[in-house]
Amino acid sequence: MSFSVVTPSLNQLDWLELCIASVADQVVSSQNDEAPAVSVEHIICDAGSEGIEQFRQRMQQRFPETTDYRLEFLVSPDNGMYDAINKGLSKARGEICAYLNCDEQYLVGALSFVAKWFSAKPTMDIGFGNIVVTDPSGDYICNRTAVLPLKWHTMTSGNLSIFSAGTFFRRSGVVEKKILFDPRWKMVGDAVWILKLLDARARMGRIGRLLASFTYSQENLSQQRLAQEERLRLRGSASFPARALAPLSVAFSRFRRMLAGGYGLVPHTYEIYTRKNALTRTHFSVNRPSHRWPKPD
Repeated sequence: MSFSVVTPSLNQLDWLELCIASVADQVVSSQNDEAPAVSVEHIICDAGSEGIEQFRQRMQQRFPETTDYRLEFLVSPDNGMYDAINKGLSKARGEICAYLNCDEQYLVGALSFVAKWFSAKPTMDIGFGNIVVTDPSGDYICNRTAVLPLKWHTMTSGNLSIFSAGTFFRRSGVVEKKILFDPRWKMVGDAVWILKLLDARARMGRIGRLLASFTYSQENLSQQRLAQEERLRLRGSASFPARALAPLSVAFSRFRRMLAGGYGLVPHTYEIYTRKNALTRTHFSVNRPSHRWPKPD
């Protein structure tokens, strides 16, 4: 199965290197029941990072093009992250598409598992997997379990019930139908996109496995005021009943997450690239649950 992964980028090249490495090692050439064949094109949409040309050359030397893997850089100004993602998706050729931010990584074997999931569910348009949240050193913060999004909760809660790093969608069922991001939204474009998918009655499912990691740091909060303003705008666009019943929507979301196992934890391990070791994955063990940031809404 072929994948197109789009990464928007601007002046985060140290994180981007780790992201690229986590996509490049997803390629699986031999096809069997355990590991279906996976090919990947990774499209980096960079808005003009300092040193991007030297970085591009170094990455393409480290990860040369093969029949199953291609790393492409599109370097040009954009109108924000969601505009960059749209540009990348317009170039996508894979059967399954995804977008992965610079501070996110795929876990070992993630794309093989996603390929098996979509192969077993030929009518599904989009699937949502779980993620692990780490600190900048790669140490564990918490797991986050995806549940299928609902319209009222998406509009009013300020928190999505899914995670972009664990989101995968068929090009034929989403991109070719022009269900793309609205670049007028700078911080909550994911939520607006989910609402468009819900309105289009896209067929959604839970993949139900840890697929990716997200690095939480103070850098994620650099535009917190704008994010809050946009959440309020989105909430204001909801109907009065949706706003009035927002606490019930949050409670129902938590209940569904509990049913999905989101508040317990089976001990597990994960392997990611770190800034201390960008060449090979570092192994981490998790033995007890944690609900440090983010809040389990």
